[in-house]
Amino acid sequence: MKQATRVRSNQQLAHTPAAASARRRECGQSLVETALVLPVLFTMLLNAVNLGYFFFVALNVAAAPRTAVLYSIQGAQSYANIALPSATSVRDLAYDDIKGSIASADSSPLQVCSKIIGTNDTGLATQTAKCTQYNSSPTYAVLLDPEAPVFILHQVDLTYTVATLVHGSFFNLFIPSNTAFHRKAAMRAMD
Repeated sequence: MKQATRVRSNQQLAHTPAAASARRRECGQSLVETALVLPVLFTMLLNAVNLGYFFFVALNVAAAPRTAVLYSIQGAQSYANIALPSATSVRDLAYDDIKGSIASADSSPLQVCSKIIGTNDTGLATQTAKCTQYNSSPTYAVLLDPEAPVFILHQVDLTYTVATLVHGSFFNLFIPSNTAFHRKAAMRAMD
C-alpha cells in the first residue's frame, strides 16, 4: 500500500505548477542550444562542400592537359595513317575533358605546343615546338627536351580559376574565392 501511495504522490507532484515551469525551462534551453549550434554546423557543411568541389576541380584540371598532350603525340595513328593531330583538335580534347564537370571550361586559357605547329631552332640542340594560345592564355615557357633535336617535347598548359559553389567569405574559410590552377603536361615525341 505504501508504494501505491508513494507512486500517486509522485504523479501528483508531476502535475504541479513548479514541475511545469521546470519543463518549460528545459525546452527553452534546448531551443537556445540549437540556435547557437545550428549556424556553426551549417557553416561547416557548406565549407565541406566547397572543399570537396576544390579537389574535384583540381583532379579534372590535372587530367585534362595530360590527356591532351598524349593525344598530341599519338593522335589517331594507325599503320596506314601516321599523322599528328592539329592544335585545335588537341585544344578541343582538353576542353571536352573538363567541360562536363567544370563550369565555363571553354573560356579557360590554354596553350598548346606541338611540332605540327612548327619548330623553333630546327635541327639544333635548342629545338622546341611552337605554341598556340587560346582564350588570352599567357605565353608559358616552352620546355627543352634534353635529347633535342632527336626528340621534341609537346606541351599543354591549362589555367582555370575556381569559383566556389557557395559564395560568401563566411563559407570560404579554407579556399580563397578566386584560386587559379595552372597545370602543365609535357611528353616527348620523336622528331
